[in-house]
Amino acid sequence: MKKFKIEIIKKEKSNLKLKPNLKDYEKTAKSWDWKKAEKVLDWFSGHKINAAYNAIDRHGEGEHKNKVALYWLGEDGTKKEFTFWEMQNLSNQFANILKKYGVRRGERVFLFLPRVPELYFGFLGILKTGAIAGTMFQAFGPEGVKDRLENSQARFLVTTTEMVKRVYKVKKDLPHLEKIFLTDVVFPVPGVPLIIEFRGREPLIPGRRRKESSRI
Repeated sequence: MKKFKIEIIKKEKSNLKLKPNLKDYEKTAKSWDWKKAEKVLDWFSGHKINAAYNAIDRHGEGEHKNKVALYWLGEDGTKKEFTFWEMQNLSNQFANILKKYGVRRGERVFLFLPRVPELYFGFLGILKTGAIAGTMFQAFGPEGVKDRLENSQARFLVTTTEMVKRVYKVKKDLPHLEKIFLTDVVFPVPGVPLIIEFRGREPLIPGRRRKESSRI
């Protein structure tokens, strides 16, 4: 099993550019009022709320649209920044792809990804479809994957070409799983994942040119 490097980053209060918005948890907890908190959020008719809209879209449509919403640091040192506007558009794109391939409100869609940007805007995209987003730890082996997908009867999974190999090891135990979205294969449209039907043998994806959706 791969060992991850642990690095503890300590920050002194004197070095913070902005003052913390929660200085004293105990004091805040005692005076907390949910009615006041609700006024900060945007609600839809019927007193319904969309977490993705409140977390990203309302900022992406306002004065903070160019403010960084996500700072991402890869294991190899790669750094990326995504503004609220970019996160809004990427999650919208992801939601549209899911709906195009049959994801419905109340559906279970699982994410089996390392901590890459697609994990975050993919999660938001699932919420925007009205589906239920499920996440799986990237270190899960075939049995861990099987338990969660089998119990949830999920029809859709979002993962990578490397991690999908663990899914195929328990294929016979996943009769409900139909489609897999591979985020690290972007043929033929940049930013659009490859979609494969979960049938037959495991696909030989690297080095092969496939249509956006293919039956295997």
